[in-house]
Amino acid sequence: GGDETTLGYLLASFAGGALAGSVFLIFWRNQTSPSRLMIIWAVIWHLFLIAFAQSQSLPYAMAMQFGAGLSQSLSMVSLALMLLQTADVRLRGRVMGVRMMAIYSLPLGLMSAGALIQQFGFPAVATGYTAMGLLVTILIATAWRRSVWLKGAMGPV
Repeated sequence: GGDETTLGYLLASFAGGALAGSVFLIFWRNQTSPSRLMIIWAVIWHLFLIAFAQSQSLPYAMAMQFGAGLSQSLSMVSLALMLLQTADVRLRGRVMGVRMMAIYSLPLGLMSAGALIQQFGFPAVATGYTAMGLLVTILIATAWRRSVWLKGAMGPV
């Protein structure tokens, strides 16, 4: 448990990691394909979140949140870059609009998570949700292997 100060530390840690990830991409952007970066960092993001869910100390939790912010930034910026590169110029706004709609289901998941946390506790529910996200990420990488993983899928940018 913690108070509003603890929450502030955790949020700042995540935000600091996200900022570091964005700055990192400035210097590393032409090294590999955004599709591979997206998948690799999405997997790492989920692993950091699983580690955070099991954390017992604030410094460890902050480190895991920093890592989660960094890896989420690297994954999501790569995703946006990939979408913008492959979409026709006239359709980019629509493509990004559809991408934004992907978060519409989050309130439903958060409401059900609240009820589940009361029943099973935060570590179990957070680990379960994150494990499902990791599984879906791996399934996506497997199902669309040719599009997102194989050499030349989305070249360096």
